[in-house]
Amino acid sequence: MPAGLFVDQRWCDHVPALFDKVKVLRDPGYNVASWNISTREVAVHKDGQVTVNGVPLRFWHFTKLGPTADLMTKRYAKDNFPVYEIWHWYRDAVEDNSEPTIPERYWAYDAYSDGRKIEKPHRVLYRERRDLQARFPDPFASGPGSYQAWLEAEAAIPAP
Repeated sequence: MPAGLFVDQRWCDHVPALFDKVKVLRDPGYNVASWNISTREVAVHKDGQVTVNGVPLRFWHFTKLGPTADLMTKRYAKDNFPVYEIWHWYRDAVEDNSEPTIPERYWAYDAYSDGRKIEKPHRVLYRERRDLQARFPDPFASGPGSYQAWLEAEAAIPAP
């Protein structure tokens, strides 16, 4: 698959050209995000209402937390201080609703079923080879007949 076309945003760029009766929402209250915040003025009113360029906020596209988000916010929001207030609220909400027993940076798709980490080259190989996808429909499985066992037999990964 060509680089960059495995995410929904790139495909959605083509929707107006490929489908009839599609309308493009130009309301600045939708899809507020770090990558477009420099073109939007956010305000938090005394009654708690949030507006974007004078219209109600309808959808904020939060992406990641941590240093990357902080950097993007500072870079694009600059002195649009209500943006920082909204991010603070979001961080608090995530923290309040997080499960403390889940390890930090946990990702369910990080390992084979036996717990061994899946290396990036193995992900790329599987993604690029339809024959492997057809032969091993569950790429996370371990044991005989699995993608992991095939990689070990082909010496692409060392056996445990």
